[in-house]
Amino acid sequence: MQKNTKVSSFHTLLLLLFAFSGINGAFGQFGLQPGLMVPADNYYSYALKPGVGADFVAKGNLGDIDSRYKIGFLMGYYVFQPTQDTFQTYAIGGNPVQLLPGYEVIHSYSILQFGLSNDFKILKDSRFSPFVGLDLGMDVFDISHDDYAETLIQSSVTNDIFYNYLIIPRAGVQYQLSDNWLFSVGIGRSMGFAGSYGAQTFWKIFITICHVSD
Repeated sequence: MQKNTKVSSFHTLLLLLFAFSGINGAFGQFGLQPGLMVPADNYYSYALKPGVGADFVAKGNLGDIDSRYKIGFLMGYYVFQPTQDTFQTYAIGGNPVQLLPGYEVIHSYSILQFGLSNDFKILKDSRFSPFVGLDLGMDVFDISHDDYAETLIQSSVTNDIFYNYLIIPRAGVQYQLSDNWLFSVGIGRSMGFAGSYGAQTFWKIFITICHVSD
């Protein structure tokens, strides 16, 4: 049985948290963005339940809380659960070549997201306004799973790390609660490409509570 252990994404998350705390001091707006990531492609929408997690955001106002354009950084961590304990699979192989029964078990599946984040407020002088946004960054996948196909495959992989580049167009509405607090809700489509893992697409549903420094 093959065993493959790599650096846990938990350690990567801690390093990025320290980096984020340093970056945060340079920006006027910072907050927490809890949300759901819902698999949108055929295989992963079948294999994974929506992932639960949150993003930390730090953005510059390019002015004050009323600024229409904001740019900064985001970092998020999402954990997914499989839709089944065991997935029945098949492989082609053997001598003579034949269809071999097998299975896959997903023990853990998580995504670390980080990158640049941009927001544009539609209504200039309104506390309540629609907004559009665009995030550019990277997904880091941490996956542990077992694969088996009769007489052909038997493997167990722990903390297998892959990555994708990503782009997330977003839209939603925001409301300025006070001179220092901003609340928003929205939805985005997280689209992965290139990298070391097959492209994956997720719907990202979120709420954001941000504090804006004086």
